[in-house]
Amino acid sequence: MAKCKESVRVEESEPRVEVRKVRVFHCGYCLGRVGLGLSRCPHCGTYLGWDNIKLTED
Repeated sequence: MAKCKESVRVEESEPRVEVRKVRVFHCGYCLGRVGLGLSRCPHCGTYLGWDNIKLTED
């Protein structure tokens, strides 16, 4: 089974620049249903839940 790939998206807002790193799933099915109570994505088998989309901090 193919796994979801994760990427880090950097968003900047002005006038005060805030950089937020957010993990996003490439699988559209996961992206639309993360945090909605499903335990696994039936498309790629990735375990869903807040553990997979925590905000990353350096």
